[in-house]
Amino acid sequence: MELTMNDLEVGLYNNDRIDLEPILTEQVFLQLPIRTICGEGCRGLCPVCGTNLNRGACEHGMNAKAPSPFAVLRNFKVTKKR
Repeated sequence: MELTMNDLEVGLYNNDRIDLEPILTEQVFLQLPIRTICGEGCRGLCPVCGTNLNRGACEHGMNAKAPSPFAVLRNFKVTKKR
């Protein structure tokens, strides 16, 4: 079943109360920064080993990439049921 634009405009309530907690929680999470840093000059942490890059370089260098959590799906194959 697919939602239509009209379905997205509907709000549910119980008796004479409207629960705003899910909406407010969503809005707070949407406003959080994607990358948390302490200041504009902060270089952050190494995504591989967690070394504080403000204190010095790590063994991975600046080109380090954290392993993707989706890497296990690279060889995932979907078969159709008959």
